[in-house]
Amino acid sequence: MNIIILVITVSMLVIAAFYVVWADSFFTVLAASSMVSVGLVLLFVLLRAPDVALTEAVVGVALTGVIYALTLAKIDLWKINDNDDNNDVSQSKQ
Repeated sequence: MNIIILVITVSMLVIAAFYVVWADSFFTVLAASSMVSVGLVLLFVLLRAPDVALTEAVVGVALTGVIYALTLAKIDLWKINDNDDNNDVSQSKQ
């Protein structure tokens, strides 16, 4: 049973990591990177390393997500619209 959960967790990690690389908007990158951290927490719990899992939960999921979100808001890249061109880095502020 543990091997099935381990395979599912590692598969989720790989899919989320590829989605981080190829996502179109910054918001989806933020959500996918948080999913990678959640997957790592599950992996560390399955490998019986609760101290590392707790540290990853605090730093990887909570702190890093908040820092990314605040940075995107500070540099005006935090826009959630239906327009696909709203998160283009080369787009200058008018």
